[in-house]
Amino acid sequence: MKNSLFLLLSFVAFVSLSSCRISKKKKQKYIAGLYQEMKDSFPNTELILFEDSIKMIFPDDIIFEIGSAQIKTTFFERLTKLSTVINKYEKVNILINGHTDNTGEEQVNKQLSKLRAESAKQILVKSKVYPKRIFVWGFGARMPRDSNDTEQGKARNRRVEFVLLYPKERI
Repeated sequence: MKNSLFLLLSFVAFVSLSSCRISKKKKQKYIAGLYQEMKDSFPNTELILFEDSIKMIFPDDIIFEIGSAQIKTTFFERLTKLSTVINKYEKVNILINGHTDNTGEEQVNKQLSKLRAESAKQILVKSKVYPKRIFVWGFGARMPRDSNDTEQGKARNRRVEFVLLYPKERI
């Protein structure tokens, strides 16, 4: 009886681990396909591939004015194009991280950065990305890409970044 129970538990553990391995390979293949499509669709955009996610940072275009969460109209086309790609990969969730330069108070910048991420989210939603797939976060001025000592550096820091995440599967 003990041997039968042990064999059954061993088999269940083996099947669970095997399906995790298969699932991991499928997930990596899925993300690799998305990464390639993102590379093809956005050739001048910084893409960082992780195991189950892609971080996307658009080039140095000015997306926001100082103190504003309104996205410049020149950026709408890229967000619409991004939504087209994202909609092909329905398993992927989107984390939008908003950022500011260091002008103003810390708490105001934190709120402004979240509003910037929300602005980007609204454009994606208008482009038919399912809203429950999109999460927003505001970092304020805590994570600058460039020095806040120059106007050009500050402009680069007023941005949103996108992280495309393959959701964790429960075992």
